[in-house]
Amino acid sequence: MQRKIIISLFVAGVLISGIAFWQYNKTHEDIQNIDADLVTTAVDLVSAFSANEIEAEATYNGKIIEVTGKIKEVTDSGIILDGNDAMTGVLAVLEINQDLTKLEVGQTVTVRGIYTGKLIDIELGRCQIINP
Repeated sequence: MQRKIIISLFVAGVLISGIAFWQYNKTHEDIQNIDADLVTTAVDLVSAFSANEIEAEATYNGKIIEVTGKIKEVTDSGIILDGNDAMTGVLAVLEINQDLTKLEVGQTVTVRGIYTGKLIDIELGRCQIINP
């Protein structure tokens, strides 16, 4: 009886490890080569969340969004676009291959990324710079 339990746990562990390995190494489509589901500005995106966060969440969740706006801040991993709101902006977390050195505060850019959620800022992940 104990032997069956040990074998079952071993098989389950191998299956779970295999699935985790597959998910971790799964390739993603290049955001730059995919059409955006929605095109908007940083100001309009922040306004949509300020007006009705539940409705905006349902509209944008998991969608590829192309956002144009002025750079408010350049961080180590991306940029924050100004949404004309003192508290909220659009955080574009850029793919590793994106060059941040040419970006400056006040510059207007267009980024394409996947909406991943909102805490303080509206976050887009896997972003590519479309138009610097």
